Amino acid sequence: MTTSPMDAWRLEIDALDEQLLTLFNKRAHCAIEIGLVKRQLGVPIDVPQREAQIIARMVEMNKGPLDGDAVQRLFEAAIAESRLSERAMLEGYRALQEDGAPDVVTEFIDTFLADLPARLEGIELAVGAANPIQIRSAAHALKGSAGTIGAARLSA
Repeated sequence: MTTSPMDAWRLEIDALDEQLLTLFNKRAHCAIEIGLVKRQLGVPIDVPQREAQIIARMVEMNKGPLDGDAVQRLFEAAIAESRLSERAMLEGYRALQEDGAPDVVTEFIDTFLADLPARLEGIELAVGAANPIQIRSAAHALKGSAGTIGAARLSA
C-alpha cells in the first residue's frame, strides 16, 4: 500500500505530537518540583521576571516559521498549564491534610499574597519600559498564579 505525501506528513506530525506531549509533561513536572523547593525555602513561588525572560529568550531563539507572537502564546500556555498542575496538587495536599495541622492551601494563598507586590512591580516595570511582550507575560503570570490558588475573578 502506498502512502500519499499528505499521509507521510501526518505520520510525521503524529510522531512530533507524541514528542511534544512527553516534553510538556516533563516541563510541568520540573515546574512542580521547583515550586515545591521554593515553598520549602520560603522564597516567592511566582517570579514574573523569570517567566518574561523565558518567553523573551524563546522568541529571540525562534527561527520560524512561527512568528514571535505565536511562540509567546505557546510558552505562555505551557507556563499556565504548569500552574494548573500545581492547582491539582493543592487539592491533593488538602486531601492529605492532617487534623490540627496548618492548612496547606491557606499557606499557598499567603504565599500568593506575599508574591503579589513583585508581580505587580513586574507589570509596572514592563509598562514603564513600554515592552508589550513583558507586559503581556507579566500580566499573564499574575493571571496564572491567581488561577493556581482558585482566585477565579483574577484569573478570568
